[in-house]
Amino acid sequence: MIAFVFGAFQTILPAAGLYIGRLVGPRLGETAGFIGFGLLFAVGVVTLVMAFRPGKKAMHLGKGLGLLLSASGVSLDSLAVGFSLALAGFPMVLTIVALGVSAFVMTWLGLQFGRGLGQWLEAWAERFAGAVLAVTGLVLLLLKLAA
Repeated sequence: MIAFVFGAFQTILPAAGLYIGRLVGPRLGETAGFIGFGLLFAVGVVTLVMAFRPGKKAMHLGKGLGLLLSASGVSLDSLAVGFSLALAGFPMVLTIVALGVSAFVMTWLGLQFGRGLGQWLEAWAERFAGAVLAVTGLVLLLLKLAA
């Protein structure tokens, strides 16, 4: 159930971001790519900063409202990612399906492996994810600048 809820949120929020990006992107013209890649980089940096913040409490996944709040909070960055991908010209339907399926599978795998690996891996996984987002956004931004 947890994997399904996270997969759903990781599908809905990027879809909303992609939709918004498709509406706004044409009005922004050539600067849309720079904005999109810059946003992706910013999301990665914010994720890294949040991963290293002191006194961070572990998120407790439960049922009902707790699960919905956890899934929506973790997936909120996907709205910006979806917006960035739309501005970069990624295909909407394929991107939404890929993000949703990936989120479901990775959440399920994470839950399976997480049972044995504990909190240490959780902290480093969040840091790794933030670094990957930041580096991806920076590389795409630099490639856009070089073109």
